[in-house]
Amino acid sequence: MDFSNKLKEQRTKHKLSQEQLADKLHIARQSISKWERGEAYPSIGMLLQVSELFDVPVDDLLKGDEYLKNKIVKDGENLKHPRLKSFFEWVFLTGAAILLVRLTIGGLAHFGVVDWNVEFLGGWLPSLIPLMLMVGGAIAAEELGKIKQK
Repeated sequence: MDFSNKLKEQRTKHKLSQEQLADKLHIARQSISKWERGEAYPSIGMLLQVSELFDVPVDDLLKGDEYLKNKIVKDGENLKHPRLKSFFEWVFLTGAAILLVRLTIGGLAHFGVVDWNVEFLGGWLPSLIPLMLMVGGAIAAEELGKIKQK
């Protein structure tokens, strides 16, 4: 038996209408209707709430519904390291911003638009910092993105 039939069975067993179940889960009645017709599936968080409400193990709700099991596994994989990936994307953007500012100030000073002492722009080490941030951030974000997609 698939999830949609199990949900309907549990709902009728507990003498709840779709509207009453939706109210208990704080969602729209249409969501329950779609779940029972097999047109949509709940998130893992919602599945846990259904499990607790009907006092049925999540495993029992999932057994027999390969699509839902695969969806939950895929959703779980999509949750791997999103904050860490975002952090490294910001590292890349920070490096790009520093490089852009350095090039802008250097260009303005070179063409005499501004009369600033641009000694802080010189040297090979300060020039490598934005590049290192950009390369490191890009590589780390890309690797974490691959982990996410497996």
